[in-house]
Amino acid sequence: MSFDADYLRHSLQSLAEAAQAPTVVEGQSGGLQEYVEHYKLDRCLALTNAYHCGILETTGYSVAVQIFQVASARATVTVLHGYFDHVGLYRHIITRLLNFGFNVVAFDLPGHGLSSGARAAVRSFDEYRLVFDSVLDQCRQLFPAMAALPQFAVGQSTGGAIMLEHLLTSLSRTPFQHCVMLAPLVRPRAWEKAKLMFSLIGRYRDYWPRQWNLNSHDESFHNFIKNCDPLQPRQVNARWVEALIDWIPRTEAARPGAMERSRDNLPGITILQGSDDATVEWEHNLPVIETLFPWARSIVIPDARHHLVNEAVLYRDRVFNLMEEAFESSLHQSVSRTGH
Repeated sequence: MSFDADYLRHSLQSLAEAAQAPTVVEGQSGGLQEYVEHYKLDRCLALTNAYHCGILETTGYSVAVQIFQVASARATVTVLHGYFDHVGLYRHIITRLLNFGFNVVAFDLPGHGLSSGARAAVRSFDEYRLVFDSVLDQCRQLFPAMAALPQFAVGQSTGGAIMLEHLLTSLSRTPFQHCVMLAPLVRPRAWEKAKLMFSLIGRYRDYWPRQWNLNSHDESFHNFIKNCDPLQPRQVNARWVEALIDWIPRTEAARPGAMERSRDNLPGITILQGSDDATVEWEHNLPVIETLFPWARSIVIPDARHHLVNEAVLYRDRVFNLMEEAFESSLHQSVSRTGH
């Protein structure tokens, strides 16, 4: 391990303190420089004119937040990672967004990365949403110039599920003009079988062994998370499975909140999904999301696997190009409506 994750986790300053001046990475004690270098986030920092890293206290968790700012930013994008993931693994998408001219807000979910909480566990998916909404609110107060820009969001897998939960409960007041969901989770693959197995023996176990599936054509990524990532959980927490069992039927039966906003002002939604995804039941999930949000646009990317933000370059570029097109189109429509 090139850095002490627990030591770094406890040495981070509050985000309120970090907001007062850019976070200095080089030469600092606590392991932040080693963390940044280990995950090659230094390549992202090279594109910024300010970087802020700190802790937000919310809903009983200490949540690690990273802010990447560029000069003359055109928008701010909030990035939501997937189960087992953390911000350190998202350098490709952060780099691409910064190159677009967008600020990036990214944070580790509870139980992931540098945030507190039992590893890979959550009491309910409502908790994820509450943390997400709280991070949005606090960042809006701490970084008002970023909040004044057009707002977008992108979520991978469980991050997409959290985005769904946010939209279902906050559709009429969401700050986002457009949301991009990458291989969003509703049901995992072989869900009925997995649920039956859990009902039979899950109550007697706190953890399940993690299956290291090939969820990307990029073999170096698969090797890194399995062998070189000190922040990777090695087990599936039974509490997370219980939360998922509760969340799926509620979501599938849900209806978005009252649409006080006119159709023109509803947030755009783009779903990008790989056809070779063996992690989620995307053939079931896409119709569910399209029923909840009939204006959503779904695009299936032939042969792409589940971890779209860390797919091989051939697929990743396709994903990022489509994401860029969605955000650029939203910016153009916003200018057309306002006239400036």
